[in-house]
Amino acid sequence: MDEAALRRVVGDRETQRAQLERLRELADLPHIRLYVVPIGVGAHPGLAGGFVLATLPDGDEVAYVDGVFGQVMDQPDALDTIRVMWDTLLSEALPQNVSAELIGKLMSEL
Repeated sequence: MDEAALRRVVGDRETQRAQLERLRELADLPHIRLYVVPIGVGAHPGLAGGFVLATLPDGDEVAYVDGVFGQVMDQPDALDTIRVMWDTLLSEALPQNVSAELIGKLMSEL
């Protein structure tokens, strides 16, 4: 997640706090890895929009790319690009425990 999205006020303080609490709960689940890309990174590939990269039970890989007309992609070139985006984002993101701590800090500021 982009830190700016966590800090952007949408709705009232109660709504924002509930959203942050839910993210913190999800971050504590063993099958979820939540990483925050800090504001200081500046422009990064994630600003192009959200995506999900998934490996299906048969081993095939697909990606869902978010947008006005979200789409599922399975073309090798597109998947390669999305993998590079993921690797870049992960290299810029805070570690999981620090990401969770940041979410907790933002909750305490509300």
